[in-house]
Amino acid sequence: MLGKWLTTEAPRHIKRVEIVFPVVGHSFIPPDRVFAQIEKDLKKREVISSPEQYQEIITQYCKMTALDTIAVRDWKSAYAPIIKPTTSWHVQFQNCKRFFLTRSKTNNLLLQGEQSYKIEINVKKPITKKNKSITMLTPVVIPANQLIPKKAKITDVSTLLKKHYGEQWRH
Repeated sequence: MLGKWLTTEAPRHIKRVEIVFPVVGHSFIPPDRVFAQIEKDLKKREVISSPEQYQEIITQYCKMTALDTIAVRDWKSAYAPIIKPTTSWHVQFQNCKRFFLTRSKTNNLLLQGEQSYKIEINVKKPITKKNKSITMLTPVVIPANQLIPKKAKITDVSTLLKKHYGEQWRH
């Protein structure tokens, strides 16, 4: 998504974006404090039986946006014919701590993956398939409330509700 933005919508003076995966447990970013406050509040409550109760707690600490008001796009289906699988990239995705996305002169995307926070090997290559460009990505909007959970998920939720409220939880 960021690559598509960089090549099609970003201001022309923005040529490169750095994505950093911080060391786990060492980020100390503002959302960490918010999550900690919410978690502390949730632990004080014995039972929460409705989504509205979660919403009430969360809105005490931050602004909340209803997900059904946000356009959700199917990026996975859109990138499959355009972008190589990560196993075919010139870098080992799992070992990288930082990525640099650079807009090429032809408006395609070049990726540089670094395994160190301080050293740059500086190998930039496209991650798109042959004769494809990141600008070809056209994800379709998924209508709100149209996602149907998998059967296993429905079974898990049903089991939890039975355990908490008993066999007659639907009534």
